[in-house]
Order: sequence, then structure tokens, then C-alpha cells
Amino acid sequence: METLWQDVRYGFRMLRKKPGFTAIALVTLAVGIGANTIMFSVVNTLLFRPLPVKDPDRLVRCEFDEFRPVFYEGYLYLRDNNPVFSDLIVNNLVIRTATLARDGIVRHVNPLYVSANYFTVMGGAPLYGRTFLPEEEVAGAEPVVVLSYRTWQRLGAEPEIVNQYVRINGALCRIIGVTQKTFTGAAVVAPDLWLPLGTYGLVFKCFLERRAGLPDEFWHYPPSVLVGRLKPGLGLSEAQARLQSVLPRLKQMYPRQYKEIHMFRLRPLPRLDAAAVDNDSPTLGRISLALMGVSGFVLLIACLNLANMMVVQGGGRHREIAIRAAIGGGRLRIMRQLLIESLLLSVFGGILAVAVALWGIRILKLWAAMGQLPMQLGEAVASGISLDVRVLAATLGFCLIATVLFGLKPALRLSGRDLCGDLKESGRGVLQATRRGRWILPRGLSVL
Repeated sequence: METLWQDVRYGFRMLRKKPGFTAIALVTLAVGIGANTIMFSVVNTLLFRPLPVKDPDRLVRCEFDEFRPVFYEGYLYLRDNNPVFSDLIVNNLVIRTATLARDGIVRHVNPLYVSANYFTVMGGAPLYGRTFLPEEEVAGAEPVVVLSYRTWQRLGAEPEIVNQYVRINGALCRIIGVTQKTFTGAAVVAPDLWLPLGTYGLVFKCFLERRAGLPDEFWHYPPSVLVGRLKPGLGLSEAQARLQSVLPRLKQMYPRQYKEIHMFRLRPLPRLDAAAVDNDSPTLGRISLALMGVSGFVLLIACLNLANMMVVQGGGRHREIAIRAAIGGGRLRIMRQLLIESLLLSVFGGILAVAVALWGIRILKLWAAMGQLPMQLGEAVASGISLDVRVLAATLGFCLIATVLFGLKPALRLSGRDLCGDLKESGRGVLQATRRGRWILPRGLSVL
């Protein structure tokens, strides 16, 4: 341990000895590692960060083998009679953009229609006000709305906004609550507001055509999808097998709509949009791989350039390394010393990279706010991207990778030089100096 500490102190002295090279190296590493930190922050938000809800790993989407939406009476039956879910909620499929108007402010919003138990199941306590009551889910109840934190800010961020009114597609709705800043529900991107299922027909009455012979629920409630939390100890395949027992009853309730359905399927939730029809994880995986590939290429170029700089800069250290080897320093010890110097550069470059990443994230959020990014990706960046423990750990990993990429080749090259040749060359330099009347001895050596 003492020897390692000596190597660290010696590495600090070598970095201070050449401030110009050190500054250029740190800037190069800050750009390369910072770019990877920014991209990993985006990938972490899209793929790895758990949803800010209760027990997100137990949540699954319940679908039919031939895609069909779930209707309201069917949801009530499944909620009360299913054998596999401890909690079951429902939200609409395919978000329709609505128009929100309040105090002269008019903007397009994306609402999500949910069952009354949505927030209690997800564990989303409101910042202001309350969430939905069971009786507010039923068609004909007073239209109420819960605003997302983002929408609340856009409307002026008034703490007294609860019990005030907004118009959504012309329908007057009372604001009963505002969600926490971190709450996004069952997806990375939060909707702009949440509405009870029974308000669907009222808000979208101008877009719906009421057909003769269809039940009232087809008019008042949206086509929806089920989201359930599996009971403790129940696996996905076992739960899917047990769930088939309730399918005959649903076919009796909706003989025309469910005639061709053969089984239930349990699938992972979409990551970006709770109302999406398909699972978007494969698409997000490809996007994330492309982003990390581009940023990794930037880090590789930065490290190769820095490695060449270190090889050139190491040309003046042949004499030092030869003397260290001559007094007993083995090749592995010399390589360790050189790699520690590279590691110190990487760590300080990583600290600067965090500052670069914070600045880059602010730029990304600004672009997202200006609509310069694809809509769903932009919303995810604007609302969710940040530096957390996972991102900082990844930054440390990038520092270690950079150390190997730019430090290993110079260490191998310098530690493997011809000792006799370097000492002879060093001796000729000393001899020439003495002929000019000056003695030059390696620092740290003494003559008795």
C-alpha cells in the first residue's frame, strides 16, 4: 500500500511538471467521457431507470392474442374476479390530443383516461389536492382532472389551482390535484393530465359517432388496456396460464368483439407511452445502442489521440525509465507507475466530464422544450433525464476504459525499451555536459 501511495504521489508530480500537456489531456478526456456520460444518461432514462411507482417490476400489461381493447364492464369483472393480480388498473389506448383552455392560455395536451384506483395502485401521492374517487370514474359524474407537474407549471404554477376549472375540448373540468414532479405513472413520459374513464364521451363527444345497437359503455368509456400487479410469488408464465380461466366469461359478455380471441397474454409495459399499442422496448434498445455507439466512437478517437500524445511526450522520459529499471525497478512496476499516471488523468478528466455532462443535459432539455427532438424522446429527455448514481458509476467505468485505451500502449512501449541503449544515450548526454563544465545527475541520485 505504501508503494502504491508513492506511485500516486509521483504521478501527481509528473502531471504538475507538464501543465500544458496535462491541460490538453484533461480537456480531451472531458469531451470524450462527457459525451458518453450524456448519452448514457439518455439511455438510462429510456431503458434502465425504474419507473417511479410502487413495485414496478411486478407490473405487466394484460392483452389478448388477437389485439382487442378491453371495455369497461369487462374491466370491472376482471378487477373483481381475476386469480393472478393483486391490483388491476386500466387506461385508454392510443392517446388523442385534446385542447386545454384556461385564463386565455390555450394549448394542446395529451390526456390519459384511467380508472379511479390508478394513483393508489401506482403509489402516486399528489403534490396538491387529491386523486380520483371511485364514484368519479363512472359516466355522468362531475368531470374532474388531475394535472401533471409539467402542465401545472405551464399554467402558472399556482398553489391555489385546486378546485379551479379548465376547459378540455370545451368540457368544463374541475382541477382536483397536481402530481409530484417525479411521478410519470406507468411510463417514462407522463401525460399532460389524467381524466377518469367516464369523462371520455364528454370530452370527445365531437369526435365520436354514436352507433345504433352498441351499449352505452362504448360511448362513455374509451377502449382500454389492462395493467396489473402480479401477486407475490407468482411468475409470469404461471400467471398467464391461470388467467385463461376468466376468458369464457368475457366472451359471453362481448360475443361480437371477442369471438376470435383464444387466450390472454401478459407482456412488459411500454416504456415511453402508457397508451401505446405495442411494446417499444426493442425500438428503444436499437436507439440506445446507436447513441452509445456514436459516443463510444468519440471516446475512442479521443483516447487514440491522447495515446499518441503520450507516446510523443514519453520520448523525453527514456532516461528516467532506464535509470528506474537499472536500480531494480521491474517492468511490471514501471508499467504500474505509468498506468497510475494515466488513471489520475482519467479521474480528473471524469470530474470535468461531469460538468460537461451537466451542461450538455441542459442543452438537450432546451432542445426538447423547443421541439427540436422527436416528440416522445423529447418528452423523456425534458422530464426525466438527470445524473444519478447509476450514471456516475458509468462515468467511473468510462474513466477506467479510457485509462486502458490511452495508457496501456504507451506503458508497454516505454517499459519495454532497451535498457542498455537508453543508458548509453543518457551517458553520452552527461559526458557532453561535463565537457562544457557542468555536471548533470538524475534527480534523486547521490554521489558518495
